[in-house]
Amino acid sequence: MLKSYLYSGLCMVFAVAIGLGGAANPILAADKENNQLIETTDSDKPGWKLTFEDNFSGDQLDLTKWSRSPEWKRKDGWWSDEESFLDGEGHLIIQISERDGEYYSGAINTRDKFEQAYGYYEIRAKLPKEEGFWSAFWLMTDGAHEVGNEGRDGTEIDIFETPYAYRNNDTISHALHWDGYEEHHKSAGQDVQVPGIYEGYHTFALEWTKDEYIFYVDDQVTWRTNAGGISEVPSFVQLSAEVGEWGGKIENATLPDQMVVDYVRVYERDVYSALDIVKEVEQLKSKHSFTNPQAARDIITHLTALQHFEHTKRLEKVVKHAKGLKNLLNSQQEKEWLTEHAYLRLQGAVDRLIVDWEEY
Repeated sequence: MLKSYLYSGLCMVFAVAIGLGGAANPILAADKENNQLIETTDSDKPGWKLTFEDNFSGDQLDLTKWSRSPEWKRKDGWWSDEESFLDGEGHLIIQISERDGEYYSGAINTRDKFEQAYGYYEIRAKLPKEEGFWSAFWLMTDGAHEVGNEGRDGTEIDIFETPYAYRNNDTISHALHWDGYEEHHKSAGQDVQVPGIYEGYHTFALEWTKDEYIFYVDDQVTWRTNAGGISEVPSFVQLSAEVGEWGGKIENATLPDQMVVDYVRVYERDVYSALDIVKEVEQLKSKHSFTNPQAARDIITHLTALQHFEHTKRLEKVVKHAKGLKNLLNSQQEKEWLTEHAYLRLQGAVDRLIVDWEEY
């Protein structure tokens, strides 16, 4: 697992980060309060604080985090406890099976164990391909059944569903549902085509802010919307599969089939800092997003002064130097020293830092 190390020594942050090479280097920074070495892992996400994580180690589902959904009829099949389990190799399995002419699928949730409004919700999974069902990663709350006030009192948020797997068209679905599920029901959705989405592992995520929902596949934005008004209600996480005609004819499926989940992580927003942007630069370097190595060095050098002002809580200086960094990025883009993706990602990071420090 890629690890970074934080240590009390301001100059070391940037001396290490400037290092060249294809692999990301360790990132060092000051923990002045405790003056000790801190180990962080690849679940660290710049600008966010981890609030929930399961990497599915061991051979039993962690029932302090998850509950199995009730074994009741769902569409053309049944949810079954037997169809959600760990494989002992670091994965959760959500399985779809046939037994004695009936169809069963797995479903787990964090209801009453973990619920959160707003934040960043992420899964890394390998999707099933067979016909007659769909897998899903979604957020749910009892408020989704309430009618009135649109989705603000609760929205079902389907981060991804896979009803089109059998069509071989590389398409998944995002969706929102609010105002109950009967005559007043409303919804919005977006089908997204991602080449190779049913091959190997991919990440799927939702950024839920007070202004909009932003959906991601493999770190790329696939849908932005504020349909129904933004839910203000804490929601629990669900992983499931369901049998139904939306996914085709289950009789055509070769079963069992499985969704294989590597991890689930949830974050809440934290104050963004210069160190977070250093981490962004390191990640972009590892993906060869700088066409001129000098670009990364110049950015890190600029961040040296920025972090000094953060430590001394000199707000005006932080904002001033952050705006200077935006100008530097504009200049680098004109020189084509970095890719368009890197430019937009770093500009977004600096904008987030400015907003956070202005509200600090």
